Amino acid sequence: KLHRHILALQISEATAKRKQLQADNDLAKQKALLLRAEQKLDEKEQSLFFIRQEYTQRIRYLRTALQDYRHKYAGALPLRVQESYAKTMIDLRNGKKQLDLDMKKLADQKFDLETQIASYEFKHKSLEELLATLKDGQSNARVQKMIEWQQKLEKVKLNELRHIRLNKRLETD
Repeated sequence: KLHRHILALQISEATAKRKQLQADNDLAKQKALLLRAEQKLDEKEQSLFFIRQEYTQRIRYLRTALQDYRHKYAGALPLRVQESYAKTMIDLRNGKKQLDLDMKKLADQKFDLETQIASYEFKHKSLEELLATLKDGQSNARVQKMIEWQQKLEKVKLNELRHIRLNKRLETD
């Protein structure tokens, strides 16, 4: 009986040792898994730290760049206002060009009218002189020559007046 009891104890001891070895193996495996998990966690924490550090540096850089741009463009007009100002300036320039063209046309018309007035005044004076000469009662041949001479003189004087006026106009332009 005692022998059976010893054998049972030896068997149970061997079983216990096997279970203990298996438990030790399982414990070693679990420790290895735990160690690997801790290493992965450390790596992830380290990468997270570097990523945070990198982004804080980027944020600092962007803040300083933004501050520099604020100082650089302080007092500058917003783009929308600047565009409307440029459009207004273009419209004003176009309007000025149109007004200049209109003024030039009016000046040309005025010049033409003044030239006509001067020619009519000169013709009127010439005709008055001719009538005064005719009233004196000279011969017809002389009168005819006088009329021809008066017409030629009138043409020359009109051209001279026209050229004088053109010169004055070009000098003022």
